[in-house]
Formats: sequence, C-alpha cells, structure tokens
Amino acid sequence: MAIDQEIIDSLKELSLLVRRLYGIREKESVSYREHPLFVKEIIHDFTNISQNLAIADQIISPQESDLFRLAMEKIFYANGDVNMKFIASIGHKLNTYQNEEPEIQSPILLLERAIRYDKEHNTQLEIRIRELIVKYAEAMVMSDGFESVGEFDVLETFKTWVNGEEF
Repeated sequence: MAIDQEIIDSLKELSLLVRRLYGIREKESVSYREHPLFVKEIIHDFTNISQNLAIADQIISPQESDLFRLAMEKIFYANGDVNMKFIASIGHKLNTYQNEEPEIQSPILLLERAIRYDKEHNTQLEIRIRELIVKYAEAMVMSDGFESVGEFDVLETFKTWVNGEEF
C-alpha cells in the first residue's frame, strides 16, 4: 500500500511545527551533537507510538516500517539530505521491538513541550500537533490495509488519553 500524499503532507507540517518548538529552522540539518533533546524526544515519542501500534496485531508489516521511516525522514531531514544509516538504525529498533502488552505510554513529550511553548509564546501549536500525531497514529494502523481488533483497542485508548488528558 502506497503512502497517501495527505499523510506525507501531514508529516511535513508536523516537522515544521515540531522544529519550531525546539527552535530549529525549517531546513536546518539536525544532529545529535547540536540538538540532543530534539533527537531523543522525537525518537522516544515516535517509537513509542509506532511500535505499540505496529505490534498490536502481533506482526510489524513492511508498510508500518516504511511509514515510520518516512516520518523520521521528514522530521529529521526536512532539507531532503537523508542519512540512511541513521534511518536504518531507527527502523531496526522498530522491527526488533518485543512487548507482550502493547500500550502507548504517557506522556507524549512533544505535547508537553507544545503546551509549555504555547504558554510562553501565546500560540496554539499544541492543538495542531495533537491532531497531526493522532493522524499519524491512524495512518500507522491503516498502513497495512486493515485495522485489527488489537490495533483498534490501542489506537482508541491512545486517542482518548491524548485528546482528553491534561499534561
């Protein structure tokens, strides 16, 4: 299943908004040395969401892996100059994840940061970031063409707390 252009556009928008939270320019190259908190928090949140949704049906499909890698490419390499070794290592982490009880863990660090950013800068980025993260989670579930009962449960639980919980 090909990744829908709407999802690609959403990931690009999410990249711009998330970079804004961390004070990283739109097309700036990201490195762990220069942006350690950004790298840690993005990897934490996206592996948390992606891994738990991907394993909810007991199998990580190639489409789920592809969507996860695409999200990481768009967020870390907005300028298009992708470090494939880095993306492959993150992809490997997704594919080797083992968990008996999939459940996306709280908190989502990006949302916590967005709430603080909104208070400091009198903006409303958190609402849009929340919507885009949920859209990514929905796309992850549907990337392999169907939604299993396990994926539905994990996704609905995630949507409930991410849309209703105050951080």
